[in-house]
Amino acid sequence: MAFLHEDGTGLSGANSYVSLASAADYATEMGYSDWVAATDPNKEVALIKATRFIDANYSFNGLISKTTQALAFPRSGAYDKEGRNLIGVPSLVIQACVELARVALTKDLVTSPETAAVKRKKIKAGSVETETEFAIDGGSSLDASPCPMA
Repeated sequence: MAFLHEDGTGLSGANSYVSLASAADYATEMGYSDWVAATDPNKEVALIKATRFIDANYSFNGLISKTTQALAFPRSGAYDKEGRNLIGVPSLVIQACVELARVALTKDLVTSPETAAVKRKKIKAGSVETETEFAIDGGSSLDASPCPMA
């Protein structure tokens, strides 16, 4: 699969919210030497994984702009929490994608329960209830927290 970043027009073959150049600019601005040192093919794979993670774990207000577009952005009728119309791929989504891609360079963004360490377990005896939260790499966990644009 060829790497194709969404340019804000609703591409049917896009698989990343961020271009390599935009990711490099953001990483340089943030001082992320690990991103700068990675190879372009590894960055592309990481950006694709990050984009898939975002689309699989978050829902956004508004509607997709085109029925043929591959990704959740661009959207029509989408506004941020300040009421500004979201055009193209919002900067917060781009930033989140690069942040997740940095993690994806060295770790899986999604860990199956069979391979994840248990971070927290809750068991209730009355009316039987169980709850298990898994951790990635035995310690940290990625949490699909509420999105400020949802």
